[in-house]
Amino acid sequence: MNDTDQGEVVRLAPVTVQQALSDLSAPVSSPLLADAVRRAVREGSATTHDPLPDDSTGRVVEHDGQFYVVQRVAGTGGWDPVARTIALTTLVVVGALSIVLRRE
Repeated sequence: MNDTDQGEVVRLAPVTVQQALSDLSAPVSSPLLADAVRRAVREGSATTHDPLPDDSTGRVVEHDGQFYVVQRVAGTGGWDPVARTIALTTLVVVGALSIVLRRE
């Protein structure tokens, strides 16, 4: 992005689907992920009594070449409308990218 007298110039650079998913995801070993998220990747789901960090919902996680989207299925915290929108958008994007990636 460059600053000019008339505003900012933005350009797009092409990336592969695999690169986009890799850039968006966190490895399952990342210390940024909650323990419950790591357990969910290993076991398919996890229950925790510790509150999930706000940025957990909708996060893309990579494990052994597979990509997963963290979803809060049930809980007492309820869904923040912004978090719900982010989670749904991420799920749609990852789903679409995985379909495209399978075709390549």
